[in-house]
Formats: sequence, structure tokens, C-alpha cells
Amino acid sequence: MAVTTREQRLKDVRAWIDATVAGPSLGQRAEKVYTFVLVCAIFGSGLFDAVHTALAQVMSADGTATWGTGIVLLGVVITARWGAYQGPVVFAVADVAHLLAAPLSRRGLAARRLAVSMAEGALAGALIGGVAVVGLAGHSHGFSAARGAGLVAAIAAVGVIGVAAAWGVQASARLERTLGPLTWLALAAAIALGLAGRHDDAVVRVARWSGPWGWAVAPVRGGGWPLALGLLVLTAAAAATVALRACGTCPVERHLRRAEARAGAAASLVAFDTRSMRQALQTASNGKQARGTANLRWVRRRSLPGQLAWRSASALRRTPARVAEALVLGAGATTLLLVTPDRVTAALVGGLLLFIAATRVLEPLREEIDKPGRARILLRASWGHILLAHVTLPLVLVVLSVAVGAGGCAAAGGILHPGGALVVAALAGAVPATLAAALSARRGGRLPMSVLSMATADPTGASGFMVIGYLLLWPLVGALTAGLPAALVAHGGVRGLQPALMLALVAATLLGAILRATRDK
Repeated sequence: MAVTTREQRLKDVRAWIDATVAGPSLGQRAEKVYTFVLVCAIFGSGLFDAVHTALAQVMSADGTATWGTGIVLLGVVITARWGAYQGPVVFAVADVAHLLAAPLSRRGLAARRLAVSMAEGALAGALIGGVAVVGLAGHSHGFSAARGAGLVAAIAAVGVIGVAAAWGVQASARLERTLGPLTWLALAAAIALGLAGRHDDAVVRVARWSGPWGWAVAPVRGGGWPLALGLLVLTAAAAATVALRACGTCPVERHLRRAEARAGAAASLVAFDTRSMRQALQTASNGKQARGTANLRWVRRRSLPGQLAWRSASALRRTPARVAEALVLGAGATTLLLVTPDRVTAALVGGLLLFIAATRVLEPLREEIDKPGRARILLRASWGHILLAHVTLPLVLVVLSVAVGAGGCAAAGGILHPGGALVVAALAGAVPATLAAALSARRGGRLPMSVLSMATADPTGASGFMVIGYLLLWPLVGALTAGLPAALVAHGGVRGLQPALMLALVAATLLGAILRATRDK
């Protein structure tokens, strides 16, 4: 009697599925292809002209070669981080229970899904490379077709490497724990390479041959780019081969956690509950919990802001990455506000980054909103005062990030005139930006049924604008109230400082009053 292997059993199962489950017909597949080609033909030409004109104004061969290596490195690390939450091979909960527990080849079950994900990564990389080629060709007619094809192929190979790295993170808890610090190192390396490459062309040449991230941008300037492309393709092929051979080694428990996280995130997304969706995805990641003790007697003697600041500090201590992200985003926003405040667009982007920096350290406030009954029992204060007290520590952190960014700009000599007034305006704008972020967090990441019902019952066709306006209200308020003070000082000099401070004061007072007037549901 012949003994069947796991691979043979898997082939038998797939053959039975193909024989019993009817797939799409040839006509249905042809209809999808026809629709895709027709949509690309209709919108492709107009989109090409728009992208060609817009990117030609901001992209150049020198700038892409200088910053491209760091951007590609950061992109690979971010793609690998995707494996900490989902990854390229995700089964349904039922598949984990029935298929992975059955005597079937796990490598055979995962290989197809991983190969499809790698093909999708290559396609996404090719599209990104094509967009870059469009911008570079618009800036300089000397960018040849061969180099353009090489750049597209290089970024496609990087997409394959990123997906393979994501699979490694998905399958290994050790790699997942290592990835957190690597993300910040990659960000610092990207910034350092870009800044150093602007002043020394030797840094760009060294970075070009430093690894796959440098080989990917070699076609931009030429000079040995076929060799770099060949090395990159060989690296991508090796990464894909290793990942496909080891794709059966991921523990079932990790597959189950990602399957449950995906199911919970999909259910939350249907209900327009982004907060629950994010919490569901975070359950798939291994997070280290910080341990420590607290002097609760000292905490009880503090005022309400002191107690909640201690609680916020304890919560943020468990997630130091959030604090680091807030400091980096706040320093970057300050750099925009101090270096290019005369451009209103740059000032608004800087204000939006300050708003995002504040959102990164408002997780304790969100946790309070998730469980409002805890505040009713433990705290003798109104709900609005509790929320307002939760803003204390995030505001200190955002102001600290602004001070760090201002100090860096001052050391580099990049602050425009008048420097002191600009720094004061940036510090003042941090207050309403943090309050706007708190008002956005007050929503709980959920689209209210009242807004959803009004949008679905609206016969005028403006329901989409209603939902978009609801979602963008507080980010827009934060960007305006944080960016406009710096813009006023940049255009009016020292005389513009007084109206800038008045704008920040009025905005902070109104936003604080709105937050304080919040009632418990």
C-alpha cells in the first residue's frame, strides 16, 4: 500500500476543489480585462499629463540620486514592518483551524499566497518606478529609455525584497522585536544620507554601492547601473527563493493571531470604526510591556491634572516608540515652520505635522474614552475636565519637540529672519494643534450613526463631501491654527508676532472650551 505524502494530499484537495467549485468563466475574466483596459485608456492620458507636469517641478536627477537611497531603505523597512501586523501570507480563521491543522503540506499552502504577494510587490514597485521615470523624464530630456526601464525594474526588484522581508518578520518573533529599533535607525540613516549627499558627492557614490537600496537608484545617474541592476535582481531572486523554501516554518499561533486580527479589522471597517480596527491589528504584533511600580500615595495627593499626567506617563512608558515618533514629527514640523514659513503651503504642512505629532501621544486619552466608566468611578470631576487634563503631558511633549526642532535649526543657521519671533509663533501654534488633536481623539475613531444616516439619506449627492468634511475638520483646524502664526510672522516680521499670538490664544481658548464642555455619553 502506497504511502501518500503531505504534498500529494494537498494536490488531491486542490484537485477536488477545482472539480467541485466553479470559478469565473472565460467571458467574465475577459470582461474584467476589458474594463481595466478601458478605464486606463480613459484616465491614463490625463493622469499622465498631470503627473508629468507636477513631478517635473519637484524632481531632478541630482535630488533623486541624493535622497533616493535613503527613501528606498526606509521603504523596505516599512514594508517589512507590515509583517508585524499582517504580512504577505494571511489565512482566514477557518483555514487556520482546518487546513493548517490537517496533515497537509504547510509550505504548499503558503507558497502560492507568498508568490502572489511577491508578484503584487513587484507590480507596486514597477508602478512607483514608472511614476519616478515620468517625473525625471519631464525634468530632463536626457533621461534615456534604457535607464528608465532599468529604474522600473530596480524598484520592482526592491518590492520583491520588501515582501520577502515582511514574510521573515511575520514568521519570526525575534525579527519582529528587532524591527522596531531598525525603523528609527533607517529613518535617521535616510535623513543623514540625504543631508550629507547635498554637500558631498562622494557620499552619494558610496551610498549607491552600499546595498540593494543604493543599487535601486543607480540608473538615475548612470555610471555602472547595469551591474547594480544585475546585483539587485540576483538579491531579489535569492530573497524570494529563501522565503518560498521557508514559507512553511511560520508557527500556527502567529497565523491564528493575524487571521483573528484581520477578521476583527474587517468587521470594524464595515462599521466605520477605525479605532477598533487599529486595536484589532495591534493584537497581531508582539509588544513588550514595561514593568514598574508607582507610589500611589504620592499620586493620590496630586491634583487632577497631576494624576492624569502620571497615568499618561505610565501609559506612554509602555510605548516609547510613540514618544519618539511625536518628537521626530514635531521637530520636522518646526523645521518647516522656521525654514520655509513664507510659503503658506509649507506652513500648513508644518501645522498638520504638529497635529499628527500630538495624536501620537494622545493614546491615554483614547483609552479613557474607550472606558468612560472608569473615570466615573475613580475620578471626582466632570468628563470635560478629565479630557482637558489628559492634554497636559501631550502638550508638554509637543512643545518639547518644537524646542528641539528650533534648537537644531538655530545650530544649523537655517532660521529665517526674524528668528526669535518665528520660534515664539511656532511654540504658540503647538497649543491649539494639540487641543485640535484631542478633539479629534474625542470622537473615538468612529463615524457616528447620525452622520452616516444623513449621508445615506441625502438626495443631493453631497453625502461624500459631508463624510469627508467630518473626517477632515479637526486636522484642518490643527493645520491652520499651528501654521498660520508662523506664516503671519514670516510675512509681517516682528509686527506680525502680535496678531499671530492673538490667533493662537483665541484658537486655544475656543478649542479648550469646546473640549471642557464635552459631556459623558
